[in-house]
Amino acid sequence: ALMCHVSQRDPKKAEELYLRALKVNPNHSTNLGNYALFLQHWKKDANTADEMYRKAITQEPDHANNLANYASFLKNVKNDMDRAEQYYERAVRAAPNHAANLGNYATFLFRVRGEHARAQKLFLNSIKLNPKHANNLCNYASLLKKVFKRFDEAESLYKRALLVEADNPTILSNFANLLKKKCNSSAHPDELQIKDLSKAKRLYLRALKADPNHFMAKRNYAIFLRDFPLMRDARDSKCRHHDLKVRPVYISDVVPLAPSPRSPVGFQLQTLIE
Repeated sequence: ALMCHVSQRDPKKAEELYLRALKVNPNHSTNLGNYALFLQHWKKDANTADEMYRKAITQEPDHANNLANYASFLKNVKNDMDRAEQYYERAVRAAPNHAANLGNYATFLFRVRGEHARAQKLFLNSIKLNPKHANNLCNYASLLKKVFKRFDEAESLYKRALLVEADNPTILSNFANLLKKKCNSSAHPDELQIKDLSKAKRLYLRALKADPNHFMAKRNYAIFLRDFPLMRDARDSKCRHHDLKVRPVYISDVVPLAPSPRSPVGFQLQTLIE
């Protein structure tokens, strides 16, 4: 079941195998948690997923991955931020050296609660535990950029993240956003700013090469070309701005949530307007 789920090739077979496994042992906490993830992401069955998460946690109250995944479910599906925070806290208490869960809780504190000092402390701890955790590096860079305006440190973190995942379109696009932000105040960029803008364009194009359908990379690149028309060339003739009419036309970061090692599901994405 886990192999079919992770490969995303045969969801029907994955569900069949999950149900067979749970028939043999209906109280297996890891299988219950993984089936809940499957129901959440593949079947879009929030009510049954909620039931499976709660049953999994009842069977093993200190299962850190199930606690963290349920926290994410409560936040993203149920929009229940208070209960989500309770489960993030339980996940961190259950496994205080779990870098992915620390990073996800830090991202929650940063983006939802606005508790930037606590978020920074958790990010630093998570990166100390796993210095090559690309998602945590990326999200901490976003905190440094957006809240503390420490652009040089943020740039260093994006570079470190790309050493781990060179073709990750989310990291590439967010790094490009940083370089654009550094030049936003100038209607007439100087030579150094032109260098940053050229690098930003290369990063956007790398993101779109890695994933041509990455919505926020496409949209942010269109905004970039709108705001800095001097960066347009013949390759950009097909770039359209129709998406810019949907929402306020600001560059947006994509925030990756780190997966739990035993979880079959990869990171989830949120888009946030800056």
